[in-house]
Amino acid sequence: MSFSACQLPVWGFGPYDPSTASLYQVGFLEVSTGMFTPAPSTIASHGEALPVDATGSRAISYDRAARTWVPVRPSWISPDGMSYVYLSGHVVHITYVRSQSDRVLLSGQQVAILIGWSGGLIYYSTRQASSSDLWALDPATGKTNQVAPMQPGSEWWYAAPDAIWGSAYYTGKIARYDTKTHLVSAWALDGLVDMIGVDSSGNAIVLRGDFMAESGQVAIMHGNGSATLLDSAGEVFKPTDITVVADGERTWFSADGQRLWVYSADTGLLLLDQASNRSLPSGLVVAGGCVSKAEVSLGSSAAP
Repeated sequence: MSFSACQLPVWGFGPYDPSTASLYQVGFLEVSTGMFTPAPSTIASHGEALPVDATGSRAISYDRAARTWVPVRPSWISPDGMSYVYLSGHVVHITYVRSQSDRVLLSGQQVAILIGWSGGLIYYSTRQASSSDLWALDPATGKTNQVAPMQPGSEWWYAAPDAIWGSAYYTGKIARYDTKTHLVSAWALDGLVDMIGVDSSGNAIVLRGDFMAESGQVAIMHGNGSATLLDSAGEVFKPTDITVVADGERTWFSADGQRLWVYSADTGLLLLDQASNRSLPSGLVVAGGCVSKAEVSLGSSAAP
């Protein structure tokens, strides 16, 4: 889909509405013009899944298949878009979008991080002190399987279509679990690394740089251990600023200060500055890949 046809789902914090007690606003950003159109939202609350504070630590996503907004990060939405998982305490739930029926998938384990879907399975991590492991959960049977053992200093963070990626805080260590071969590969890079997301090809996206100064340069990590540094035209990223959403051949980055970046192999990293659009919600966050105007129109009346 071209930029001229792109309606980008975004969310942020808007004016407080006492009738709904809502602190956030969802809608679509027309990329070619910078115009933001608020959208009606019927997002249900599932405890920690709903963003209710100004920290930005919780997430909203636009479920393109169901044409509705859901209160989780994109990696928690199932591949067919008809359900999503979330973590409440240490209990993993699944919610079916159309019916809004909810059931417990996993309880009794100290789930520390719910990573997301890959290859039809759901991945999560448990922790003991500074060590963590990696588990796969079958949503059809509820059965679990440990796929990577407990390792000191290990951190598993992001699900890609064919891999789970991890990195330890403030180190140059990268780990990759291949969900097809079931092999774990690991390597170290020069300098510090902070993992921030994955692209549609299954590559990890990281920041490399001086995190004592809270800044870094975006790089794409490949499964063979090589890295592609992206030219950010002098822009310095901070790890806490960035949300990453994969969108086919493009990858969107939303950063604090109403900034949007988009990367593709043919254009490189491009800045789309929306700071002058006063209709945008505060703390703009990308909530999904591009949709067309027709899809937005159809989705405006869709019920979850």
